[in-house]
Amino acid sequence: MTVRGPETRASEADCPADGEWLGIRFKFGTFMPQIPVASVLDRNDVDLPHAAPNAFWLDGRAWEYPSWENAEVFVQQLARRGLIGREPVVDAAIDGREELSTRSTQRRFLAATGITRGAHRQIVRARHVTQLLQSGAAFADAAHDAGYFDQAHLTRSVKWLIGQTPGQIARGATQLSFLYKTDAS
Repeated sequence: MTVRGPETRASEADCPADGEWLGIRFKFGTFMPQIPVASVLDRNDVDLPHAAPNAFWLDGRAWEYPSWENAEVFVQQLARRGLIGREPVVDAAIDGREELSTRSTQRRFLAATGITRGAHRQIVRARHVTQLLQSGAAFADAAHDAGYFDQAHLTRSVKWLIGQTPGQIARGATQLSFLYKTDAS
């Protein structure tokens, strides 16, 4: 079992064809109190120790590896035991509501997500422009709609955050991660 945190730049994941993989992607702002988000940022993964061939250790207890059929129950059990949590300030900040002082919001946002609000906005914008390019939008229109200063700014940002140039994205040259979502959240 591997715990992987948020990524602030593109990376590749090796998934051999003969392997079996299941990923559970938590909503942005969900965290594990025992594993600081900043410590698993940008592929600083934590591999949890094996308890048995089909189980791993977490919080002093052996847990069975989840499957497609029981993944939601697994997440509910983690939440009930306090092994995952949500920071409501994150949702408020994303929605543009300042419920605390700016500094308190920034501090709690960073602690819960591992990234700053500015970095989150850049990632959301890169995902948005990716969706526009995949749907056939012209580069200049996509850059303007997503709020990039010009096409050069778009290219640098998208290459860093998505790992492909806008041309590669528009042509569908390579597949994006199976975890990649282009929604606004």
